[in-house]
Amino acid sequence: MHVLAGAAARTGGPAAAVFQLSRALREAGVESVIYTTDLDGSASDATAAPVALFELPPGAEHLDLRMFRARPPRRLAYSPGLGRTVRRDARAFDVMHIHSLWLYPQWVGYVAAQRVGVPFVVSLAGALNPWFRARARGRKAVAWVLWQRRCLSRAGAIHATTDEEAANAYHLAPNVMRCVVPNPVDVESFEPRYARAFARTRPDDSPLVLYVGRLSPVKGLDLLIRALDPVSRVFPSVRLVIAGPDDGRLVRELASLAAQLGVGARVTFTGMIDSVERARLLRQADLFVLPSRSENFAVAAVEAMAAGVPVVLSSAVNGAADHARAGAAVIAGLDADDLATRIVAVLGDASAREAMARAGVRRAQVFARPAVANAACAMYTSLLSRRATRPCQ
Repeated sequence: MHVLAGAAARTGGPAAAVFQLSRALREAGVESVIYTTDLDGSASDATAAPVALFELPPGAEHLDLRMFRARPPRRLAYSPGLGRTVRRDARAFDVMHIHSLWLYPQWVGYVAAQRVGVPFVVSLAGALNPWFRARARGRKAVAWVLWQRRCLSRAGAIHATTDEEAANAYHLAPNVMRCVVPNPVDVESFEPRYARAFARTRPDDSPLVLYVGRLSPVKGLDLLIRALDPVSRVFPSVRLVIAGPDDGRLVRELASLAAQLGVGARVTFTGMIDSVERARLLRQADLFVLPSRSENFAVAAVEAMAAGVPVVLSSAVNGAADHARAGAAVIAGLDADDLATRIVAVLGDASAREAMARAGVRRAQVFARPAVANAACAMYTSLLSRRATRPCQ
């Protein structure tokens, strides 16, 4: 049983990761069911409108998804129907996997697992990264005292997607097993051999820099736009495409910044895009840039690697050092000048881009569904020990 606060694709990593993990487990022979609310965004930004089926991550129609109506206070992802059903169904599962912290679905999952004696795993999902830890501190402090501390200390395992995330939570529940299992990524949809089946649709050879993800202050898009000014002095025809939902309501501010710097005509904001459009943009891109001030697991960067696109990551992206050691990425500091320097260096070296592209395709295979399913199954069976009834192949 997966327990998740919301499944809207616009929320980014957590929903997509759970859907891909559920798919990977089912492909490995493990029954996997997702229990979630119908929030149309993150708990802090969701409206009263329920999420539509087309707003779910790709592949939702092939999964066992149980979605329940959210009620006020939606900021807590409160859903009485989800609570009743999770408590009723929990005993039918061998393991419960609780994704993220602080919210009502996570609390009810913990309570239900404890009540029926089902071992449970808690995925941190970036909730303890320093940037996010500083948000809504009062509400989180109350949750920590009331139940979150006990939830972590009684978990069978704490799941992190990177070594950095595991280190951030080392001081919490120190006696609980830590498991580092990366998010699975649908790398086959982005492999270069698929991309070659499509004609390149760019009208010219001007360098195209791409960002894909939510528009939020944590993503450092202001740094990327500031970096575009010095980059354009070296590459006068460079273009920047920023693709993703404007969750932080930043488009107007970012467009104004670009205009002030004289690069407004070079920047395109696409809004929310689906997986088909994402693949199309990656076929056109010369470089993918993720300048985040804090990033738990960069799914979009792995997709870019799978597509054979060179990647520049900020030093605050978890896993960036591992990607760089594999030759698949270049790391930039959290300032516009260094980011510009790295972008110029990669765009100006065709042989380096080709080497990074090849290395990226190899690196992305680490995050393919079969590999991650094996790691996840090892985590689950370590909780079940001799009681495991559905071993993975």
